[in-house]
Amino acid sequence: MNENRKYWLNSGLLTMAERFSSLILGFGSFFILVRTVNKDEFGIWSLFLSVTTLIELARNGLIQNALIKHLTTSEPELKKEIITASLALNVILTSISAALLYILAPILADYWHSPVLLPMYRFYIITTIVLIFFSQFNFIQQANLDFKGIFFSNLVRQAGFFFYILYKFLTNQTPDMVQMVNVQSICAIAGALLSVIFVQKYIEMSRTINWDWVKKLFHYGKFVFGTNISSVFFKTADQMILGNLRSTVEVGSYNAAARISNLFEVPVTSIATIVFPQSSKRIHEEGPSAAKQLYEKSVAVMLSIILPGVIFVCLFPKLILFVLTGKDYTDIAFVLQLVVIQNLFLPFLRQFGTILDSVGKPHVNFYFIIANAALNIGVNYFMISKYGLEGAALGSLIVYIFCTSFVCLYMVKNYNISIKRTLLNTFAFYPEIFRMLKSKIS
Repeated sequence: MNENRKYWLNSGLLTMAERFSSLILGFGSFFILVRTVNKDEFGIWSLFLSVTTLIELARNGLIQNALIKHLTTSEPELKKEIITASLALNVILTSISAALLYILAPILADYWHSPVLLPMYRFYIITTIVLIFFSQFNFIQQANLDFKGIFFSNLVRQAGFFFYILYKFLTNQTPDMVQMVNVQSICAIAGALLSVIFVQKYIEMSRTINWDWVKKLFHYGKFVFGTNISSVFFKTADQMILGNLRSTVEVGSYNAAARISNLFEVPVTSIATIVFPQSSKRIHEEGPSAAKQLYEKSVAVMLSIILPGVIFVCLFPKLILFVLTGKDYTDIAFVLQLVVIQNLFLPFLRQFGTILDSVGKPHVNFYFIIANAALNIGVNYFMISKYGLEGAALGSLIVYIFCTSFVCLYMVKNYNISIKRTLLNTFAFYPEIFRMLKSKIS
């Protein structure tokens, strides 16, 4: 095997290992936590994560793509200025978000009727400051196509929290909410320190900040920044509203169903990651007409993978809940069914964004997601007010159906896609998979 192939194989394996370990450790922490804390505490933790996830994804959106893009395409002598400008932008964004979180912490604690959220958010400020360096180091390594440090630093960060939860479970102790936040900070520090070892050969800083580069990086990342924020609101608005109008107990129940449903996003995200560079290349070479075939086939592949799982969960929701969350959550079987069905619309929405990014229209996707988030907030507020926990699941499903209908109409009008062909392709994959497996066995 030549060095080039060996390099790409190792990079691919490290990337897959990082995603797989994140999935296992993240779901493992959830699997243990729902058995260690009560629904009220799990609901509080879910609301805490909804805000901290917003902060982290906003940072990634503004910093990551812009830094990687310019580091990989600019002249070597400019890299010092780009890294320094990116770090300055990271510090500015984090300072603003930390200040806002400090101010909003008592308001959020009151809004969700959970006083313990106040110290949790205040202590999280330590974590978000540490993540300036953690994220910056990982982005620089990614730009240099070096994934070893990314894998190990993320592994340390997530494994540390997982083993803390596991220790509490094995010793029959209930984790303290504030202590869990502090453990997150310690794990982030450990991950950042480990990342220094791998990133130091790529770190070169200029003595002064080039503010023109700061502006350029900001303008490049602003649409992804806004898209990420809107996406979080689109996904978590139901839980946020539920926490205010109902209780953290119901948030805990709903989040348990959402965590199970999120497992279906793994194949969708993986395929989207593969399709994006291919769609960008083909659309560049063949024009927008290539978007039609790419959209139809990629959506069909996603649907063919997740459809059997959705059917199985809908047929045996109580069994799934008992195995993954324990007996305390089996009463939300109907909610789980409604939440899991939403995944059938996810491929249409995800690939809509991928295609728009590939044809150079990220702003259209940006405005679409903002509109979706606003619609989701409005519909969920009404449905939760009327029907409570079930209303949250039903409201989100209504929004998914409406948004998917709009996406299909847009793609039919602008790219002449065929929904019928997409659905036929979905079922056509099963005989192909069967023939492939049969040939392998024989």
